[in-house]
Amino acid sequence: MTGIFVGPLLGSASSRKHCGRRRIDLSGRSAFSGLILVEAGDRSVVIEFRQIRTEDTDAFRAAIDRVARERSYLALLEAPPIEQVRAFVKRNVEHGYPQIVAVTDDLVVGWCNVPPASRAVSAHVGDLFMGLIPEYRGKGLGEGLLRHAIEAADAFGFQRIELGVFATNAAAIALYRKAGFVEEGIKRRAILIGDIHHDEIIMARLKP
Repeated sequence: MTGIFVGPLLGSASSRKHCGRRRIDLSGRSAFSGLILVEAGDRSVVIEFRQIRTEDTDAFRAAIDRVARERSYLALLEAPPIEQVRAFVKRNVEHGYPQIVAVTDDLVVGWCNVPPASRAVSAHVGDLFMGLIPEYRGKGLGEGLLRHAIEAADAFGFQRIELGVFATNAAAIALYRKAGFVEEGIKRRAILIGDIHHDEIIMARLKP
């Protein structure tokens, strides 16, 4: 879950071309949306999985910021500036790039983005970046987010989905393996947060 979504915002060729992939309408309720009931504290809440909407931008950034500040799961120290996040979400909505969020009311509790890789020669590759805020972990939401995002990415036409994950994040690694991802290598001491180095495992899934 270490991915950073900065690169594809910089006007790369892959962010401007579909390269023969099928553009799909993921707005509103669709085949890539669903509902789940989970326990949150002393109450039950309904969580919806769906494609992000532009009005979710502030809540999406707030979720990223919470997870980033834990300094244990993302290759970020804090969320990117709001202008950058707005541009990222707007691009994904306009182009139909898969960006599945888990929402309850107006709160984004998790996300799973699969935008195209930044290089034109890798336009067939989706870069997966996901996370959940702390109080919604351990409830099956991560598996639901990942499943919906993979379905959307396959329908979009990505031939390969890749990601990076902290080597210490055993739960995420197990989840990715369950979804068909395999380890392709390890980047030793690739991430430095404070004075702590983290190895990053590179994993990928090929479209069946």
